[in-house]
Amino acid sequence: MRTVTGELRLGVADYTMLDACALAFLGSKEGRPLIERAYNIHPDLGFIVETLAVEGLEGIEAIRVEVGVPIRPMLAERLNSAKAIIAKLGNKVVAAEYKLDGERLQIHKRKEGVTLFSRRLEVITHNYPDVLELVAKNVASREAILEAEVVAINEDTGEYLPFQELMHRRRKYGVAEAMKQYPVALNFFDLLSADRKDYTNFPYGKRRAKLESVVKETERTRPVPALRTADPEEIEKFMEDAIANGCEGLVVKDLDGVYRAGAREFSWVKQKANFPTVSKIGTGFTDEDLQKLPRLLKNYESRVKPPNVESNLVPDVWFRPHLVIETIASEITLSPIHPAGMGRIRKESGLALRFPKFTGKIRNDKKPEDATTVDEIVEMYNLQLKKVERVAQ
Repeated sequence: MRTVTGELRLGVADYTMLDACALAFLGSKEGRPLIERAYNIHPDLGFIVETLAVEGLEGIEAIRVEVGVPIRPMLAERLNSAKAIIAKLGNKVVAAEYKLDGERLQIHKRKEGVTLFSRRLEVITHNYPDVLELVAKNVASREAILEAEVVAINEDTGEYLPFQELMHRRRKYGVAEAMKQYPVALNFFDLLSADRKDYTNFPYGKRRAKLESVVKETERTRPVPALRTADPEEIEKFMEDAIANGCEGLVVKDLDGVYRAGAREFSWVKQKANFPTVSKIGTGFTDEDLQKLPRLLKNYESRVKPPNVESNLVPDVWFRPHLVIETIASEITLSPIHPAGMGRIRKESGLALRFPKFTGKIRNDKKPEDATTVDEIVEMYNLQLKKVERVAQ
């Protein structure tokens, strides 16, 4: 029945088919990298197979980036610190850019016509009619392929809103009403083609320069904020600015790196400061503490969940991570609710503090990034288990 209905899954991925194409049409895997490159900029297996069958490797080499044909996106690796990122990228000047909490768009413009593709290369043009107008008015090239993060904004304050707010735009009906309720801004972060010229093999520094020359900066459109530096401390400070502006973190890029369509590599590196919950604390606070804490946190209040916070619980008030407090607990336990260490010890379980209590100490000497890490909590849990085992023996 699955054969008849076309739902039989054989476990054959696209790259397995590319291997098969190389062997079937070329007799070896020598031309495999060229076939993969062609597939990544024209991701249609039928087209690739037909081109190989009819025109051979010459036809594959002739495939170019084309407006209207989506390109498989380049992806970033992840590291936890600016120091590690700078070392990985060769201790040289890099481009650190805001990583916004929105939806990645691949934008194809031909004259006044604009097509929008999602990260998965689905056509989502109908979800963002206002984006089409923004691109038509503010991208100077008559033909271009660009990448941008579309983000929901508060029109009154210009504040960026979290991804959940943007998802109200993903609908089949009532798009015009959603467009009024959830206006958006575009932050452009790459340029792959302009005026029929393929820029994917250009180093990122040149792609960024071209991007800045074709994108007009307005209240709703701009190249994503970026910093060029080789100093990890400057990157960490820029990271703090990004988070304060409603971003998830940074993407740090090698200025010499080309656009590797479909690849995930250390030419782009994400740096996020995510804070997963590990407990709720309601004991240990004096009357003085309860009067003081609201004053200390007032400037960090947020009406929505900050993008760098992971929580399955919804409090009455959200705050951006700022204060570091000292806490004691009787032990660390497995938790289906708290996301800290989720899946590290047991599938679908995180870690939580049991009977947590505030010690009365606010650690003004520490930033949120200096607080106990998830790795340290996992290590403490494992040490706790070893102690239990020794006692049992």
